[in-house]
Amino acid sequence: MRKYVCCKEYDSWKRRKGSPAYKKWKILHDKECLKKHDGSAGMMENVGIVRIFQNSLSRHSVRYTSYYGNGDSKTFSSITVFHPYGNDILVSKIECLGHVQKIIGTRLRKLKQMISKLSDGKSIGEKGGLFDIMIDFITTYWKCNPTK
Repeated sequence: MRKYVCCKEYDSWKRRKGSPAYKKWKILHDKECLKKHDGSAGMMENVGIVRIFQNSLSRHSVRYTSYYGNGDSKTFSSITVFHPYGNDILVSKIECLGHVQKIIGTRLRKLKQMISKLSDGKSIGEKGGLFDIMIDFITTYWKCNPTK
């Protein structure tokens, strides 16, 4: 797995790794380095959100009981697995409506491309079928009527 390092100084010292100068630089640099994550770039968001929830009580005297997410289930599952406030207080996920709309539209357009004929023998694009304008209506319907 490739490591993600957000400190640019490490890149410049990489070719001298193992040298006495590198060892001296690393000892001094580690004390002042602002790097917050060591691992893959994909895990950075998960680690960050867990830290935010973990520090919420000590830093701000609050408990976050809702997570406003973009559909990424890995990030939310990191919070639920961690149980930041114990097993009694659960964190719920609130989906971003814009992402829900995008997912619905994308999946309906893919479905339209994949299916040429419906069970009644008609084409999906025939009268009463799934036109792009109908897909647009369905996705904006959710925006205008989020309780339905």
